[in-house]
Order: sequence, then structure tokens, then C-alpha cells
Amino acid sequence: MFMKSFVAAAFVCLPACALAASADEEAYIKAEADFRAELQQADASGASPEAFATQHDKATADLSDRLKTILGDIKLDGLNGPHFSPESLTGGDMGSGNVDGLAYYAEEGNAAVLITTKAILANWFKYNQETYPDSEDANRTLADVIGSDDIFTYSVGMDAAFTLFDALPVTFDGEEATRFGVGSFAQDDLGAYVPGSLVMYRQVGDRVVIATETIKTTIEPSAACTKVQAKWKKASDADYGGEEATALLEKFNDCLKGEMPSKPYYKALIEQARELAKLAETP
Repeated sequence: MFMKSFVAAAFVCLPACALAASADEEAYIKAEADFRAELQQADASGASPEAFATQHDKATADLSDRLKTILGDIKLDGLNGPHFSPESLTGGDMGSGNVDGLAYYAEEGNAAVLITTKAILANWFKYNQETYPDSEDANRTLADVIGSDDIFTYSVGMDAAFTLFDALPVTFDGEEATRFGVGSFAQDDLGAYVPGSLVMYRQVGDRVVIATETIKTTIEPSAACTKVQAKWKKASDADYGGEEATALLEKFNDCLKGEMPSKPYYKALIEQARELAKLAETP
């Protein structure tokens, strides 16, 4: 698996890898707002697709360079990047709601990392609240979002929504916001299946690192859980999303959650989470 190689290398950075002053973050936030306004005006004035694309590319290149000044020109072995996030600065486009930061992806699609700062993350949340006042975010705080599945969907989801199966008890002193868990990324509703992805949100100082990778160990449900799973499949085939199937789905999830901590693979999950956590530790 690629994870072993890029964690061992940790961050390979230029000297700018130390966090820049908040003035650089403020300049980034202002520049992004200006670019969004300019692109909106260009679109309203009937700019050709080619001219608009050129203007958009210049804007994202500028913002990407600003992020590298703030975060450092970070390279992660085994991952492509850094790429600028969000993919689009115009609302409604694919990826336009994603968190601002430097994004990295595995070619196999089995891992992704996004690196940002607390101030830039807070501005992303504020922008979405103001842009979509009728959304559920209008009544949520940034802490609510960080504690929800959305933080992974809009950072390392790669166009798929994340659903948490269960949290993992991995903590670090002084890092109240840090969280780990297992779950699945999907574009459709999830069924009674074992989780496939490990996720991490880790905030160290002003830096925020959000990451996911495929679970390496095999999570094998017990015979009791497998029996419930088979009943769910039968009920789901007959009436997908029906009352019986929904009840069996909850029963399977409760069964697997209840037994996981006592299984040998659980230790492997914790070890994998702690290895993933090293991404947030600069040399």
C-alpha cells in the first residue's frame, strides 16, 4: 500500500513550510472573494467559454500559489498534487463547494488528503453560509460541520458523500477537534456492508489536515451479524428502503459496532489511524 511510503517521508517542504503570518491568510481570503466577483461579472456579461475558462484558470493558479506561501510547497510521496481546492470558484459547478486547501490524491482512488488552515476553513464555512442561506448550514456552527460527515465529503470525498460508521478512540493531548473514524464514501445510499474507508480530521496549531485511505485490514462480521446482513439483503431486494429493510440495516450496524472493539482487526484499525495521523506532523 502507498501509505507506508508517503508517511515515512512525511512532509517534503520548502522553508516556507512554517505557517505564514495571518496577513497572508487575510490576503488569500480577500483575493478569493475578488476573483469570485470578477468571474460572476464575466459570466453575467456574456464572456465566451474560452475567455471565462482562461480567467478562471488564472484565478485558481493565483490562489494556489498563495496557499503554497501559507502552507509550504508540500509534496506527499505516492500522491498526486498539490492541486487547488475547490475545483471551481463558481457556485453550482462540480466541486465548487469543497474546502479551500491543497489537495492530494492517489491514482488508484484509495486515498486523499487536504491541507488547509483554521482561518481559511472558517472562511469557507462563512462563504457557504452566506451564499446558501436556506441550506442546513444556516443553523450550524463550524464546530458542527467539523463534527459531521460533511467535513470529509467536501474535502476528500472525490465527488462522493461520506457516511460515518463509527468513531475510533484515537486522541492527542490538546487536540479537542481531532477525530478519526471508519465509514464509506458513496454516491448512492449505503446498505448493510462493512466500512471501507478510514478518515481523519486533525488540527495541529493553525494547520488542518483532513485525510482518508482505504482500510487495510479485513473487517469480517461474526456469524450473528452475517445472518442479519443476509436478512437485510433479502428484505432490501423485495422493498429497498422499506420499513423492514431499514430496521435490519440498523440491526446489522448495531451488531457490527458492538463487536468491533473486541476483534483482532480493531487493533489494526487503531494502528492504521495512528500512522495516518503522522501526516499532520511536520518534520
